[in-house]
Amino acid sequence: IGKDVNGADLPSGKRVKLFVESEPSDATPQPDLVVCLHASFSDAEPGSLAAWLPLLAPLLGTQGGGDSSEGIAQRQPVVAVSSRCEAEAKAATALFERLGSKVLLRSVRNLFSGMAAGPHAKYDDHGWVTAVQGSNLAEDALAKLDIEAFCAAAPAPATDAAVRVERSERSAAVFWGILDLKYDPALDLDRRVKVLETGDGRS
Repeated sequence: IGKDVNGADLPSGKRVKLFVESEPSDATPQPDLVVCLHASFSDAEPGSLAAWLPLLAPLLGTQGGGDSSEGIAQRQPVVAVSSRCEAEAKAATALFERLGSKVLLRSVRNLFSGMAAGPHAKYDDHGWVTAVQGSNLAEDALAKLDIEAFCAAAPAPATDAAVRVERSERSAAVFWGILDLKYDPALDLDRRVKVLETGDGRS
């Protein structure tokens, strides 16, 4: 949470105690749930993983090693990650599985997303949620993980042959006319682009 946020501005429930800190400290209690909004967790982005993993290590890693069930028994928090597209969510799930985490939610559609989990939305703010808990790696091992080697050893992502079309099989298409669009970033995500006018194709 940013340093400019005041705890009084974030009303919580009767049974919720709110801590507003830009960085965790020894006085910060262990949370039950950690939510990472639009965080890129992928083997293909070692830079992002290198920035996040030291923060996630004390939340996922077991104390002194052991398997994931032992870590979960120690009440490790659930870590939930929101993603903008299904491919990003699946990449996050695969990454956490490689880290030895127990997957609780596997790339699930979020009804409270920007597009309200619309079935035709390919991209959606907070549209997919992945939730994991614990790791079979120790906290120190996670914090000191060789990110470059870890990402380089990742298996190649599977491609969907049903949706992949070779360039030689594609049909060329040309629209010759006017297409007048208006983009307003102040509107809701599904209302930002509006078609004002289309030509008759004879221009």
